[in-house]
Parts: sequence; structure tokens; C-alpha cells
Amino acid sequence: MSFSNLIQDGTGKGYLAQVDNRNRVRTRAVTESEFDQATLEGEAFNVNTLLQTMGAGNTALFRLTNNESRSIVLVGWFIGTDGITTSADNPLVAVYGGVTGFSGAETAVPVVNRQIGSARAFSITAARPTTYPQTLVGAAADPVLYQTQPASGRVFGNVFITVPSGASVGIEIETTGAGAISGGKIYTGFTGYVVEAGL
Repeated sequence: MSFSNLIQDGTGKGYLAQVDNRNRVRTRAVTESEFDQATLEGEAFNVNTLLQTMGAGNTALFRLTNNESRSIVLVGWFIGTDGITTSADNPLVAVYGGVTGFSGAETAVPVVNRQIGSARAFSITAARPTTYPQTLVGAAADPVLYQTQPASGRVFGNVFITVPSGASVGIEIETTGAGAISGGKIYTGFTGYVVEAGL
């Protein structure tokens, strides 16, 4: 009997794969996402502006530039608001590519490794405006993400945006159509990971 066409155990214990009468290989497996694997390997991060007080009108909120040699993938986008007072509709929050900076001074935002205790530091520039309102510089004409945000509440979504090496994104809140804003606070940011080498 020839075993040349069978799947054999490479550990030398002699196990062979089970194949059913429809030529399907039977398996039991533990599966995980690339984000899960990256977290286990210390290659996943979280970046958050923390709660900031806005001025009236549209304003830039955050920017991120990937200085890693590999692409990063932003898998989750979160926004939290508190006490935004509007005279009309809820404000809109958007993510744009191509952002190179803000119209005024900025403050660095830490990029935190999701593996507690890891010494891996990410080559990612993240910043928020020092004062509000400001505008995004270099933003693409059209947003890649766009959604409404309640006056008070938290929104989280799976987004899966690839940011190649040297590329950047920025976040802006558009409040003009929502009317006047008084004393509103907001935080925003992403969870993401560095793509494995060779992928």
C-alpha cells in the first residue's frame, strides 16, 4: 500500500488524516484572527486621545502616521462623547486619509501595546490638537469612514483600514449642521496591529 497520496503526521507518531466518503478531511482546530495573534505577539496597539473639551464648530480631533516598515491595520474605531449640546441634529465624525498635520499646535498621544509588559514600542506618530477648534491638513476630499455621534454615549465599530508604511489618517468632528455646541467633551482613537512580515 502506498502512502504517497495521504496526509501523514510529521511528528513521527504515525497518525493519518481522516477522510470521509465525500473526500473531506476531518479536522478540529483552534482558530484566531490576525489581530488576536498580533496581540499575543506584542504587535497590537491601542491609541486614545482621552477625554478632551471641544470648542464650537468643526474641529480636527486626532491624527496618526505609520512610520513602521510594515503596514498597520486599524481594526476598531471608538468614539465617546459627554454633554454635547446641539440645537439640531447629532454631530458627524469622519476619518480621512492623507492627513499631514493640524492647523495649529498639537500634543502627542501615546500608542500603548496591548500585551501588558511588552517592551515593543511602535514607530507610529499619534497626536491631538493642543487647542480646539483646528482643521486637518492634507486630508483627502472624501472620508473613508463617516457616522453620526450621540450627544452623550460611546460608539465602537470594526473598521479594518490598512495604513501602509508612511501613510496617515485623521479624525474630524463636523458640528456645523448640528448647531451650537456648549461644553462638549469627546475622546476617540483606534485599536490596530502591525502586519506580520511577508504578508
